[in-house]
Amino acid sequence: MTYGCYSPDLKGTSLSGKYSIEECKEWCWGDHVICSEKDRVCGFSVTISWHKYWSFRFKPYWQEMELGFLRITWNVNKYKWADQIVWRPENKEEK
Repeated sequence: MTYGCYSPDLKGTSLSGKYSIEECKEWCWGDHVICSEKDRVCGFSVTISWHKYWSFRFKPYWQEMELGFLRITWNVNKYKWADQIVWRPENKEEK
């Protein structure tokens, strides 16, 4: 599971991606909160290209299909965004 630092209304982010909750606590500033993140689907892309060699293949695991000189690849576009708030700055321990 990944975590990120978000604004209190969850509309802006200051730290997101491959971070643990402890790393986010170090970099969380102001009134930002730490949220768990989940993948959200934002689109679908298809690429059609001409190939040099003639072949017929269907590779669903690699999201690829070859039909003669034509190669078709597809991909689901995703991004990470806040799922739920797991830590607030008022919970911060004083040092």
